[in-house]
Amino acid sequence: FSSVTVAEQNQRLEMALQPNTAAYNGVISVRGFDFKDRTLSVEIPQATSQGGWAETYFQLRLDDGNHFHMSVGAGSFVCDAWTGGVRDRTHLSYNPTNHRFWRFRHNAAAHTVSFEASPNGTNWTTLKTVAAGFSLDSLKAMMLAGAWGTGNGAPGTAVYDNLKLERNE
Repeated sequence: FSSVTVAEQNQRLEMALQPNTAAYNGVISVRGFDFKDRTLSVEIPQATSQGGWAETYFQLRLDDGNHFHMSVGAGSFVCDAWTGGVRDRTHLSYNPTNHRFWRFRHNAAAHTVSFEASPNGTNWTTLKTVAAGFSLDSLKAMMLAGAWGTGNGAPGTAVYDNLKLERNE
């Protein structure tokens, strides 16, 4: 959408929102990947404005009704697990320093997915853990930003960096 510009700048993905518009835009991986016993992480050095209705989010998805979702907007850090179209939502207070890195981690033995955050990409805090209630064989990574309302006069730019898919040790 023209009201959200997506561009690579300095080896980072930047999504700039236009003032007072309601739209989302971003990128999604072209092919699905096997997420079993893996971790998908991204650095969010800058989220969109915390005033108004702007959002920055990161998803690991099978389809619209089956995905894991972390987002920040209006000062709230949201962890959503959608399974069969049913949402399991957790709201936390957003801290841009402590929540600079976001990741999804699959525990193969327990068949769970953990939502985690870190200030430095090394020391992780688990925010939520859920049963992996759908197939993890062909998931896609998605990064988006946008605004669900037109009340934000200066929504700003979401910046994503250091996207990694790694096998768990």
